[in-house]
Amino acid sequence: MKVEKGKKIVMEYEIAIEGGEILESSHAQGPLEYIHGDGRMLPGLEARIEGLSQGDQQEGSLPPQEAFGSLTLPTQTIDRQEFPEDADLQEGMHFEALNLDGDRVRFQVLSVEEDLVQVRYEHPLADKTIHYKVTILDVSEAEESKEAGPGDEAPPLAAEESAPPDESIAPADPETAPTEQEGAPTDEESALLGEVDALKGEVQALAGTVEALEEEVEALEEEVEPSGPPDPDLPKTST
Repeated sequence: MKVEKGKKIVMEYEIAIEGGEILESSHAQGPLEYIHGDGRMLPGLEARIEGLSQGDQQEGSLPPQEAFGSLTLPTQTIDRQEFPEDADLQEGMHFEALNLDGDRVRFQVLSVEEDLVQVRYEHPLADKTIHYKVTILDVSEAEESKEAGPGDEAPPLAAEESAPPDESIAPADPETAPTEQEGAPTDEESALLGEVDALKGEVQALAGTVEALEEEVEALEEEVEPSGPPDPDLPKTST
């Protein structure tokens, strides 16, 4: 039986940046089991191992456009003013930045208008050539498929879309990367929001003080309130 769409595949694998570090390996994570053609594997790698049989081994390289550069990630529109004033923005330019968690994000300029720049996010390895080694351990008919549940995990080589970064982006390089994404509050707006929150706290504190004073006034009024007319049998004091 050969590797083809719809077949259940079990294989040993190793992927690495060409000439660099190993990214993932079955030596550490155990053999990979997946359904061929279900869209959860790098399309370039699936195409390379198509037609292999149990026991076959293959080693080769995937150029960026067949590896992580082939993934289609979300787009977003960013204010032009977030880029350096002297930046000559053009379609196809690539940028790197840091999100709030300190993770690097990559994006490519798709279009430039007067006030807005549309970008598409890219996988961090989008420009890397990937070296791979695979050994097919088993090829079998897939069991009846089921929808993935909350506990199901994607295989190590999953080609899933990544979520866009957090709202605010700090520049990886002040000369080349924007500082914020569209919709993120500016420093001045953040400061004003902080002042508003502080004022709300002061108002709440004053309200509590006023309520306490009203209670004290009520208590004093009860103490000075006369209990009734004076008793005529009581002796009067003279001064």
